[in-house]
Amino acid sequence: MKLLPIHYRGQVVAHVKVGDQDYYHVCHHRWSQDNKGYAVRWVRLMRNSRKVTAIFLHNVIFELKYERKPKRMECDHINRNKLDCQRDNLRSASIHNQSANKCLFKNTITGF
Repeated sequence: MKLLPIHYRGQVVAHVKVGDQDYYHVCHHRWSQDNKGYAVRWVRLMRNSRKVTAIFLHNVIFELKYERKPKRMECDHINRNKLDCQRDNLRSASIHNQSANKCLFKNTITGF
C-alpha cells in the first residue's frame, strides 16, 4: 500500500491509499478532492474548450482491476472510506447494493 497525495491550491491536504500494483498508473497525475470527498482529477475535453470532466480515482483503479466497468454496475467502497482506493476495498455493486452500504443520516429519528 502506498499513499498518493491530494492537492488543494498547491498544498497537500490529504492522502489516498492505493495498492502497490496501481500506484505506478496513477502517480503521474495531480489528484484533488471533490466536494463529496472523492479523489478526482479534472481533464479538459478539448484544447480550447472550457468544458472539463472529472476522472475519479476509484473508477480508474476499478477499471484496472476488471479491465472495464460492468454494465449497470458502479464502483463501491466496501469500508465507506472514500480515500481508500485499494483493489480489495473496491467492489462492483448495483445501485441497490450501494444504498444498503450507506451510513445513517444525521437527522434520522427512526434509526433507519
